[in-house]
Amino acid sequence: MPQDLVWDQMEILFGRVVTGTNAHKKRNRAVKDLKLLGAGEDTIRYAYEQYLARFSGAICTDIALATHYPLLVDAELPPPTRRYGRGVTAQELGDQVRREVMTNGTHPGQSTHDDPARGLPRGGG
Repeated sequence: MPQDLVWDQMEILFGRVVTGTNAHKKRNRAVKDLKLLGAGEDTIRYAYEQYLARFSGAICTDIALATHYPLLVDAELPPPTRRYGRGVTAQELGDQVRREVMTNGTHPGQSTHDDPARGLPRGGG
């Protein structure tokens, strides 16, 4: 079986996990995300050290390291691929919401009769 350097580095930093457990599933997810971001042994170690320095007092886990990896090594995030209703990405959805707020002063789906300043229907108490 070929050696998985990302998995091995995570094992060095966080210890072994038992196959089939929730911890193993989380480790798989973290390793997959790190590979997607182009992580290698050295950058994982560097990100771990940066995590400890930036989030002093916080416990670093494999999932936390993978989640914050782009921030820790200034890596560029991959383009969003998850699609929401009508085939839009999260970025496109956010852009649509911003345009709606700028144009109408309301969020999509918010009634124009609602008072956006108070979050209550106008005339409601």
